[in-house]
Amino acid sequence: MDIEQLRRLEDEHKDLERRLAELEKHRYLSPREQQERVTLKKLKLAKKDAIQRMSR
Repeated sequence: MDIEQLRRLEDEHKDLERRLAELEKHRYLSPREQQERVTLKKLKLAKKDAIQRMSR
């Protein structure tokens, strides 16, 4: 297991989480923001999966 890669994935996951939290603060999202939200959720899930695979 590469600790640096794991930390990088965790940092990226946290960054995605922060951006999603920013979007969730908005009462309404533009179509572009809605698409960004969907994309961010997919990326966040992919990072989480990668973190779990590396942690095994």
